[in-house]
Amino acid sequence: MDAAERKGKQWRRGVVIALGVISVLFVASTTWQLTVSVFDVGTAPVAHDVAGDDCAHRIRALEAALDRGVTAAGRAKDEAQAQRAFDAELLPEWGDEKSAQRSCDADPHGAEAYSALLRLKQALAGQARHQVVATAQLRAALHARLP
Repeated sequence: MDAAERKGKQWRRGVVIALGVISVLFVASTTWQLTVSVFDVGTAPVAHDVAGDDCAHRIRALEAALDRGVTAAGRAKDEAQAQRAFDAELLPEWGDEKSAQRSCDADPHGAEAYSALLRLKQALAGQARHQVVATAQLRAALHARLP
């Protein structure tokens, strides 16, 4: 093997090693970026803009009524009764819902908080109805074993 061939092989080996190092660095960088984005490693928690005091007070009152509604619906015997029990417990707070909405709409960050409340209301109403359906057989089996 002459010097030109040897130099050509060394050059090719150097190129292969350089590409290997670049590939390893790329994989390591991508893995780190995915880990950080999926598991929030090394990042500060995102600070959400919070609603003002009046909007927050009204939303907390509406949320408390939702919690009462879920509790009341849990004692229902069927889905329709669960929905009626849930709705009944929302009063009197949700009877003044429009006033709370106006208060939150006037707040720079209140609309987002109010939207989050409405999403929670929808989820809890569905949960309350489905909970009755899911536990009906278990409740019937329990009552069949009681005097």
